[in-house]
Amino acid sequence: MDSEMIYIVIGITIFGLIAYKVIRSDVSGFTTPESIKKNEIINGYKKSLYEELQPLRKEKEIRRVRKNELLNLYSQELQKDDHFESFEINEILLDISESVE
Repeated sequence: MDSEMIYIVIGITIFGLIAYKVIRSDVSGFTTPESIKKNEIINGYKKSLYEELQPLRKEKEIRRVRKNELLNLYSQELQKDDHFESFEINEILLDISESVE
């Protein structure tokens, strides 16, 4: 009888711990992998840069100045973003810059 009671207490304790872990976990269904999030952010910057510079395609100097302003803004935003390391930012900005020539 005593051994049955011990097994019941242990079983309830284990069940309680598992239920607690499941309830307290931060898993919220589908999560997007880090690389996909990064690509979405980078592609958004490329699209934004293209859309901003498209009306200025004939005005080379104004286009160059606006492109530099936008790249500086993107740099500041990327530095605040948790998805990107500081060493990645220069490569990303170069990639964004080359996407719109």
